Amino acid sequence: MAKRLSITIPDGLSEKLDSYRGKINISSICSQAIEREINQIKDYVLVAKKRFYILTINEACNIAYELGKEWAAKESELEELAFVCEFNENNFFSNRTYPDFVRDAVLELLMENEKFEKLYNDYNGSVYDYFSTNASFMAGDIIAGFMGKDGKELYGEYATDYELKTIDCFIEGARLIWNEIKEAALVRMLGRKTTEELKEKIKENVVKEIINTKESD
Repeated sequence: MAKRLSITIPDGLSEKLDSYRGKINISSICSQAIEREINQIKDYVLVAKKRFYILTINEACNIAYELGKEWAAKESELEELAFVCEFNENNFFSNRTYPDFVRDAVLELLMENEKFEKLYNDYNGSVYDYFSTNASFMAGDIIAGFMGKDGKELYGEYATDYELKTIDCFIEGARLIWNEIKEAALVRMLGRKTTEELKEKIKENVVKEIINTKESD
């Protein structure tokens, strides 16, 4: 539903507009200009809230999500992207619906990449440890608002939960990009047809699992 709004414009602009009547949609142009101005104000408010660490958790998550996509697309190394997107608590390696031997086969494959192996060992396989060290360039200005003494004072007992939630939102944004390139990226990382290699490794582990089960019986 549209509402009628009267506007006043200078005489000079009105004279210029006369020659364009019927050629341009004045209502649409005015609506777009008003919306741009409102959005600009909102953007500046968000910048101020970010600078003074007074973002709500939803605002922080929205910013972190967008930063995650940008980091994945423009800044991350391939091994970093794989590690960040696959080693948080909601990912493949923490999903208990997959048997251990399947996860072990995938991890064994990834560890054949030297950079990935170093990342995994340096941070004990924990993406949250990675964030605590590298937060300065990975949404650090957002996460910082929930950390330390100021964070505790502002957000109380929820400060740590908010910090982790913001990190998860960053990862969610990064994973949106990762999932689109994942198969080709893994082939690039490992220098082979990853899916076929993985199938063989899983098949080998399935056989071992069956043999071990029979022997234990």
